[in-house]
Amino acid sequence: MNKRIKFIPVFLSLVFFAGPLGASDPLISSGESPNIPNSQELAKDESATLATKTHSDMHEYHGSKELYRQTITELENNYGVYDNRLVEQLVGLGLAEKSQGEEVSAIGAFKRAFHIRRVNSGLYSLDQVSILSHLIESYVAIEDWRSANDKQSLLYNIQQHSYGEGNPKLLAPINNMVKWHLIAFHRGSSILHLLRAMDLNKKAIAIIEKHYGVHDPRLNETLYRQALASYYLSEHQNHSQQFSQPNSISQPMGMSPAQGRTLPISPSDNLPTYGSPYRDGKKALLRRVNLFQSNPQLPVSDHVEALVQLGDWYFLFDKKESAMDVYTGAIELLSGKDQEHLAKQIFDRPRALNFAMPFDDIGAKLDKKKQKGFVRVKFTVTPGGRTQNIEIVESSPPNVKDSQVYKSVKSTRYRPRIVEGKPVLAKGVMEKHIFDF
Repeated sequence: MNKRIKFIPVFLSLVFFAGPLGASDPLISSGESPNIPNSQELAKDESATLATKTHSDMHEYHGSKELYRQTITELENNYGVYDNRLVEQLVGLGLAEKSQGEEVSAIGAFKRAFHIRRVNSGLYSLDQVSILSHLIESYVAIEDWRSANDKQSLLYNIQQHSYGEGNPKLLAPINNMVKWHLIAFHRGSSILHLLRAMDLNKKAIAIIEKHYGVHDPRLNETLYRQALASYYLSEHQNHSQQFSQPNSISQPMGMSPAQGRTLPISPSDNLPTYGSPYRDGKKALLRRVNLFQSNPQLPVSDHVEALVQLGDWYFLFDKKESAMDVYTGAIELLSGKDQEHLAKQIFDRPRALNFAMPFDDIGAKLDKKKQKGFVRVKFTVTPGGRTQNIEIVESSPPNVKDSQVYKSVKSTRYRPRIVEGKPVLAKGVMEKHIFDF
């Protein structure tokens, strides 16, 4: 007679990550789930009932790893090593280990939970999503990019198979995958990441247009990502005129293309063709401006941001008259809304013309582990957006990144200070560059 087993309830949080297409992952054969009672039925005994907790509260009882292990052993002895009830306990064990920095051990628990879930629920069951998300997060934490990429690919393939091509429910998985690819390329991985991001982003735009219309506000983020990818492609073309050296898609992330690193690919890679980065980016940014004009209920500050980014695009590609026309339009829009103070914040000092990626949360988590340094630099920005009279004012630790920051400031284009609709010379511009070491 089987003894009653005490279960520790665990919520499998849905933390989505995005990853590259095409990475392989072995498929585990599915099997029939035995007709056995679920964990809730087994845990009816009041002594086994624990208070429900959200994922953010999990750390309050993560300390009892031994209790998880004991429960797992009892389940195995009574129901076998592939019993579906093991999944919740294995995930709980993994989260407990992860909360104590034991990422490698957590990966082992998550992998086994994932395997059992596939055996019981099938290869494309959405029940696997949360387990895969935990697994990917742990792989990223130990910077095992190859394994993270494999699981990212599998995660997207499961969602694509479940929702179907072109389904609006696929928008979130596509957006997350685009995010992953852009982060990977930005931090130094293969050009393939960028090209796949561009291809997937086009799919997202097509889905939104088909189901919600060509003026739907959901397009705002996807259009910005399209321009961002075009900017990265332009930077890549500037730094590398030909692809000459082999490179792996799982190359460790670590350096942005703006730092001058060549990002070559293997000659055997079948790359899609692409047009002019300038034209593609301009098209996306113009559509963003038109999007806000078609949706006057959207915040004026977002409309102005879209205009300024279009102006920055023109200025970056030496279309200075077009840039000034757009900047003037942004100033007039703010003046009409009695927000001249915002115009002053935007145009009263020079700003670097680099299209930022504000969502590198993966990199932020990794960078927290590193020591921080800084370089404070002073320089002049001309009406044409070029830098002069560059001077390193202070650095800590000294002489670690001084030369790199100097070269970066020298090569960076800036939106000039604008006074009464005209670009003017700006002296004594100060910047503080933060770096990891």
